[in-house]
Amino acid sequence: MADINLSDCQFDDCEEVLEAMKFAMTTNVTLGKYNMTGNTISDEGVEEVCEILGEAKHVQSLMLTDFMSEESMTML
Repeated sequence: MADINLSDCQFDDCEEVLEAMKFAMTTNVTLGKYNMTGNTISDEGVEEVCEILGEAKHVQSLMLTDFMSEESMTML
């Protein structure tokens, strides 16, 4: 599995970004590891990402923001 480093790209979890994440994570099954640390992903964004992961069963590792609520950490 390949990995991609998208850390510190200064993106947030607006609708367009979440749609692009969903497209990338569900269609590119060769990418199994995503590093998205240093970006702004809210608790609501984490909830959306969890839904994406439900479809992207091949994803083995996902690193998100370091500043996440305990509730969001539990969801992941």
